[in-house]
Amino acid sequence: MELENINKFLYPIVYILNKVNAPVNKYNILKILYFADQKCLVNYNQKVTEDWYEKMEYGPVAYHTYDILKALEGRNQFLPLEYLNSYIEKVDLHSFQAKKKVDLDEFTKIQIDCLNEAIEENKDLSFQQLLDKSHDDAYHVTEGLFQEISKYEIARAGGANEEQISHIKELDSLSIAEWS
Repeated sequence: MELENINKFLYPIVYILNKVNAPVNKYNILKILYFADQKCLVNYNQKVTEDWYEKMEYGPVAYHTYDILKALEGRNQFLPLEYLNSYIEKVDLHSFQAKKKVDLDEFTKIQIDCLNEAIEENKDLSFQQLLDKSHDDAYHVTEGLFQEISKYEIARAGGANEEQISHIKELDSLSIAEWS
């Protein structure tokens, strides 16, 4: 993966670590991102990240973000570890902290607002609380483990009504049409 593409997934992690300003468990990072994306879908018809979510045993997991965290743990040799380590350091078995500040110009105000809200609501929750919270309707309607969770279902689980879901779908079709 090219650095530009890695940064799309790396910068939100670094933002969370900067904002919390203390080591954060990878599970909390992944759940904060899930709830930030959910909030953005419900309130602004878009996601904070460009990641997609996979149904895993302990809840929805942002696919590429998880790859970055695994690389920092030494469990993914396909990403540039030296580059990742310039931004984030592993503190213990499953926790990380930022080594530098992320440029806020990389985010829109909407993204920052959604991230901040999700951080405040979820940073201090226990593993069990996050597990219970993230095993929402979107998780349960997704057939099997390791299947993609529909962003429409994520929005619906966050409280989006059918009109909002239709609007998100319309924006997606316009986005696809722009590239055709």
